[in-house]
Amino acid sequence: MANKISKRLARVHQLDVPIWKEPDYICDALDRWLNQLRLTPSGSSDFIMPQKYLEWAPEKISCDDLLHEIENLRSLIVHSQSLVTFCHNDLQEGNILLPKGSSGNIRLQSSTEVYGDGGQSNSLSAFNPMDLRLVLIDFEYASYNYRGFDFANHFVEYSINYDVDHAPFYEILPERFPTEEQCSSLCIVMSARRILRFRKNNYMKEGKR
Repeated sequence: MANKISKRLARVHQLDVPIWKEPDYICDALDRWLNQLRLTPSGSSDFIMPQKYLEWAPEKISCDDLLHEIENLRSLIVHSQSLVTFCHNDLQEGNILLPKGSSGNIRLQSSTEVYGDGGQSNSLSAFNPMDLRLVLIDFEYASYNYRGFDFANHFVEYSINYDVDHAPFYEILPERFPTEEQCSSLCIVMSARRILRFRKNNYMKEGKR
C-alpha cells in the first residue's frame, strides 16, 4: 500500500500548476497559525506538555517559544536542497481514498491480450486486489513547496491517531513511525518516478527538434 501511495504522490509532484511557485508555504502557514493562537484565551499562557511526550519535548512551551522555533526554521529552510514541486502538504490517512466501486480498479489482461489470438479466450474482466487505484483528496493546503516536506509530513502522519474524543483530539504514537528503511524506500520510488518523467520530457523535446 505504501508503494501505491508513493506513486500517487509522485504524480502530484509532476504537476505544473499555474499558481505562485515560491516555496514559502511552511513558514507563512506557521506564522498565520501562531497569530491565531495568540488571539485565543490561552494564547498568553504556557502550554503544559502531556507526561508521555516529555521524553522528547519540554515540560511547557509558550507562543514566544514557538515563534523562536519558526524563526530558526526559516533560517534553515533557505539552505534546503530539496526540489520545489507542487505538493499536497496534508497527506494523512483521511485524504487517501480507495473508491468503493473500484477496489482493484486495474483490469487484468486476458490471455488473448497477453498471448495474442492464439491464446485461450478469456472474456471475463478480472481485477487485481493487489494493484489499488488510490485517490488523493483535499488539496486545500496544496501549494508549491519543498518536496521533502511532503515526504516528511506523510511519514509523521503514520504516527498520529485522530480517532480521539478528547482534547486535543489526536495522539502521537511514536511506535508507528516508519523505519528508516521504509522511509528511504518510499523516497526512492517517488524520486525515481520524477527522474523518469524528466527524462521522458527531455527526449520528447529532443525529438521535436
